[in-house]
Amino acid sequence: MLAHNVVLATGTHDIPARLGVEGEELPYVCHSFWELEAAISRGELDQSSDPVLVVGAGLTAADAVLAAHHLNTPVYHAFRRSVTDPGLIFNQLPKLLYPEYHKVHQMMIQQQYEPDPQDPQDPQDPQDPQDPQDHAQNLQDPSSPSSLPPLSSSSSSSSSSSSYPGYLSFPRYRVAAFRPDRKCVLESDSGRRTVVQISKALVLIGAHPNLSFLGDNGRSLGVNPEEPITCRRNPVEADPFTNEVAAAAGPGLYAMGPLVGENFVRFLKGGALAIASDLAKTQREGGRWGGGAARTGPEVLDS
Repeated sequence: MLAHNVVLATGTHDIPARLGVEGEELPYVCHSFWELEAAISRGELDQSSDPVLVVGAGLTAADAVLAAHHLNTPVYHAFRRSVTDPGLIFNQLPKLLYPEYHKVHQMMIQQQYEPDPQDPQDPQDPQDPQDPQDHAQNLQDPSSPSSLPPLSSSSSSSSSSSSYPGYLSFPRYRVAAFRPDRKCVLESDSGRRTVVQISKALVLIGAHPNLSFLGDNGRSLGVNPEEPITCRRNPVEADPFTNEVAAAAGPGLYAMGPLVGENFVRFLKGGALAIASDLAKTQREGGRWGGGAARTGPEVLDS
C-alpha cells in the first residue's frame, strides 16, 4: 500500500522493561498497568489484601500507586533513586499542573521505610530458610513482631499518625529476587536486605516500542541513532512545530505521543493538531501529492 503521509503513533508500551532478577516470571509478577486494572476488575485486590509492590518511579508507577491506594489496598513502593534526585520526574513537574503526581511524590517523601538500626546486617543468603532476617514483613499488622515499623512522616516527626495510611516507600532499593511464596527480597544501595510479603508485584520501570516494521527497529529516526528508541532517553527526533520526523528518507513521515517524548495524554492533542496543521498547509500549497494529481481518501493501517 502506498501512502503519501504516515503518522507513527504506536506508543512505547509494547515491550515492557524487565529487572532480570530471579522469580520475575512468577505469575504474581506483572509488567503493565493494565494487569493491575484487570486484577482490580476481578476483585482480587482490596483493603484486606497483602500489599501490592510497585517497582519504579515513573508516571506509570505513580498511576499504579494511586489506583491501589484508591482501593485502600496497602502499597509498597520501591525505586532506585533518592526522593530528592533532580532526575526524578516528580521533581521536574509543576505542582499546580500535576497535583495527582505531586501527591504521590509527597507520599514517597513522607512515608519512607526506615529499618531498625539495632537490627544486625544480614550476612546470610536470603534464600536460606534458617536466615534470621528472612521473615516476611507486612504493614497491615503493626502488632506483629515481624511487621514493618509503623508508618511515619519524616516531615513531621511530632506526629505519630500517618498522612497516607497503607503506603510505604523504599527509596534507593532494588528487587533482589521474587519467591514462589509471594515474598520479595528488597536490597538497599548499602546492601541491606528486607523480605516483604506481597499479593502482587508491578514492575513498571519503562518499556520499549515495537518498531519492527521499520528498518533496524527505527533506530535511525532517534535522537541518537546508535541506541534503541525509548520514550525518555532516545525518542524519535521530530520537528517541534510540525512533528515531522527529522531523519526520515523523505517528506510525509510524522511521529507523535510517547515516541517523541510526549508522556502525558494531555499533550496528544497538541501533537495531532501540529500534524493536521502541517498536512493542511501542504495541501493548500499543492505540495507532496503534486499539483492537480488525484488523491484518495485517508486510509488507516493497524499493524
